[in-house]
Amino acid sequence: MTVSRCSYDTCSTCFLSQTFRRRYLPEIIRSIGIYQNLRTYGAVLHYVNQCVTICWAMAVIDPQVHMVDDRDSQGLFNPQMYSPYTKTGPSVWFYVWPPLKVHRDGALLCKGLAQGR
Repeated sequence: MTVSRCSYDTCSTCFLSQTFRRRYLPEIIRSIGIYQNLRTYGAVLHYVNQCVTICWAMAVIDPQVHMVDDRDSQGLFNPQMYSPYTKTGPSVWFYVWPPLKVHRDGALLCKGLAQGR
């Protein structure tokens, strides 16, 4: 199982990127209003491709890197799990990147980023 999980190729990431761009990206772009600027749109496509590649690589290693989803923690800024993005404060305005753990119950690999308020 470990060998098959670790043997991914660029075809898989290309397919995943295309699927993400087709299913989710249009709504994300509409929600943040960047579709009017085509230069920004190109940068967003490049960013999406890189994100998909990184996320896929984290999913196929053994053990899998775990993305912590603690958005329901009453919106309080947790400095043990997050670094401030550009502002700090007692509550979270928005999340930039989730904290990463070595595995589900493992040590913290990387703090997440969150905008304080």
